[in-house]
Amino acid sequence: MDRTPFPRDQRTVYATTEEEADAALSVVKDGAIVGFDTEFSPRRPTVEEGYLAVIGNPQTRRSALLGLQIVEWRTQTPFAVAWDNIGLRLVQIAHEGTVVVLDLMKIRAIPKQLRRILESETITKAGAGVVADVKVVWDDLRINTMHVVDVALMANLVLCETGLCTNGFNALALKVCVEQLLGQEFPKDEQKSDWAQPELTPAQIEYAAIDAAACERLHETLSAAVAAKAKEVFISRSWYTVNSMFGELLRAKPAQDGQELVWRSDDCGWYRGNKFVGYP
Repeated sequence: MDRTPFPRDQRTVYATTEEEADAALSVVKDGAIVGFDTEFSPRRPTVEEGYLAVIGNPQTRRSALLGLQIVEWRTQTPFAVAWDNIGLRLVQIAHEGTVVVLDLMKIRAIPKQLRRILESETITKAGAGVVADVKVVWDDLRINTMHVVDVALMANLVLCETGLCTNGFNALALKVCVEQLLGQEFPKDEQKSDWAQPELTPAQIEYAAIDAAACERLHETLSAAVAAKAKEVFISRSWYTVNSMFGELLRAKPAQDGQELVWRSDDCGWYRGNKFVGYP
């Protein structure tokens, strides 16, 4: 099937100051649905990470680091972002035809409106493969990103019988989602860009904006498709809707005892290993 290119008709606001970012994001109100994405590069390790590097097991090392971060987060001393060390370069928020691309390397502050949107439990953040995004937001900014919908997991529910989902119930590539669900070619030319360079090119900024815009449009399409499928088989929003606490994913809805449970890909029982085995 011939596909048209994904439209590049979104208005892009490239924010390089805190004032520009807050002004552009102030239009996002409670109850809104926004596209969400980040761009980042490897960051310099913190002093704490340097101390913990002697721990060989990656999971143990991560747990120890989280323990230090949580203690730091709960102290009365405000967390100071090490702007020269962070890897997070851009945060993109797409809303109603406009994508705000925040260049944190230039802003060197956390805009109040960005924190409000990320921490809000009433603003839906629609992203694709969100694990890395919410982790880097926590590691670099100490912000918990709440009520995140992974459109690449929603796509897995809709496309499960097509043979495209060969990695079990895990996020599909954004390019696959756009081409299969929107019927449009999706550019990925700048995927391996150097996001640490002092000045970003117009092509890099456009690439970042398109990713967030695609997530917003996919959410609209997939919400209708998942709702239609849910009339035939059981689908839980908790399979693709999560909260990020301390960089870890938790199910969006609290358990009966009031405690949130760790999100796991095997919560959806449609797969065994990497293979779709049918509906329960």
